[in-house]
Amino acid sequence: MRQDRETSQTKTARSVKIVWDHPADRVKAMHDAVAHRAYRISESRGFASGHEREDWQLAESEIVHPLQCGCLDLDGRMTVTTDASCFERGEITAYIEPRCVTLSGKACPCRERRKEQTAKADLRGEVVFRTKNLPFEVDPSGVRTRFNGCMLELSLPKAGVTQETQCQPKAA
Repeated sequence: MRQDRETSQTKTARSVKIVWDHPADRVKAMHDAVAHRAYRISESRGFASGHEREDWQLAESEIVHPLQCGCLDLDGRMTVTTDASCFERGEITAYIEPRCVTLSGKACPCRERRKEQTAKADLRGEVVFRTKNLPFEVDPSGVRTRFNGCMLELSLPKAGVTQETQCQPKAA
């Protein structure tokens, strides 16, 4: 069963749509974005045959990357903080799975990418994905998000951790 929850941040013209409990949504979205990019790459070379695998691999390398983030594990929650400026303003989708977080949104020209634009095609407007595997299972239903400037913070509760288990004193 697919579960969606949206958290809006109207002050910064940003919002996060949280999708959990259905990994097939993330897989389909990633596949569609890579297929669209591979088509554009093939189109740019005049649909020359024999380059299909190369086009797909190039598209995948441009669209899917690891999520660069900081993580803080405290009191039964993991806080993941990342720079959201690589996504255009507007909606970012957070696919939350028990051991994985994937953010997606339309690509925005970043400072680093401007230097590389001679080597890579412009990805502006393409949907890109940033993925992070987690060291433990999280409860996707309790995710909270907030923006702090261009930084996006995701608060992910650990699965199976309750208030009682968090505060139990250890025997000496």
